[in-house]
Amino acid sequence: MSGTIRVAFLVPVTGVGITLHGPGGADVPLSAAPVEEGEGYVAAPLKPLTPATTYHLTVRGATDRNGNVMNDPTTELRTAP
Repeated sequence: MSGTIRVAFLVPVTGVGITLHGPGGADVPLSAAPVEEGEGYVAAPLKPLTPATTYHLTVRGATDRNGNVMNDPTTELRTAP
């Protein structure tokens, strides 16, 4: 499976790192780029994801213009069968 993952923020941010982990914690290589003047990021896995599989996406280092750094949230996503 291929596609993109969109991460949205309420305000522009910089310093964003996005990681994706698959089964067993295996790191999935991504390319990520800011969109909408930093209010969002689009991440694309560099290899196809496995169907019907759970992945964990973590966002690190998101910093707003006042220097506030967001906690490092992780969310779970599942690919279609």
